[in-house]
Amino acid sequence: MQQVRRVLDPDKDHEEADPYVLALALKLRAAGHPVGVITEDRRSRPTKLSLSDACGLLRIVSMSMEPYLEQQGIWSVKPRNGGEPAEVVHGLQMTRTDS
Repeated sequence: MQQVRRVLDPDKDHEEADPYVLALALKLRAAGHPVGVITEDRRSRPTKLSLSDACGLLRIVSMSMEPYLEQQGIWSVKPRNGGEPAEVVHGLQMTRTDS
């Protein structure tokens, strides 16, 4: 964990989850379990290492939510007949309204 000391944000006055997420991932990996971290924290700053970058330093797989959901077959954006994007959730097709 010394490699990723900067995962804590010095400007925050409350306890952060990132070190606990990393510690749990390392513990599970050491016990022989496959691990990965789902995070949207992808941009490091000069004073804080992103959770994604910390995972990279520790050789822990990380990805954002959307690719994870697509990989698991839970949600994906696929063009419909007219080329309009649609969401697929557990096999149900719903038209996206945010595009």
